[in-house]
Amino acid sequence: MAARTSSFVLAGRGASMQEIGDTLHVRHVLEGSVRRSGQKLRITAQLIEVESGFHLFSQSYDRSVEDIFDIQTRSRGRSPPRCCPSWVSVPR
Repeated sequence: MAARTSSFVLAGRGASMQEIGDTLHVRHVLEGSVRRSGQKLRITAQLIEVESGFHLFSQSYDRSVEDIFDIQTRSRGRSPPRCCPSWVSVPR
């Protein structure tokens, strides 16, 4: 698993999944976003296989902004789906 700061090199470059995988030496990329509308947040996470571009997992979570720390704790505590037995990718 590459460090979070390693991916900053690719921010805003419009890199392909293959380029991201080659640069970070990973087989899978966890991509996400956070959008806000008033007091609501929508958090989206997608696990993508680099070689095929196939989405192994995609989930959206809608939460209220009232307790941002609770949102962080709940999101971090989520278990990987059963469809993804190799959740943590080993370097290629």
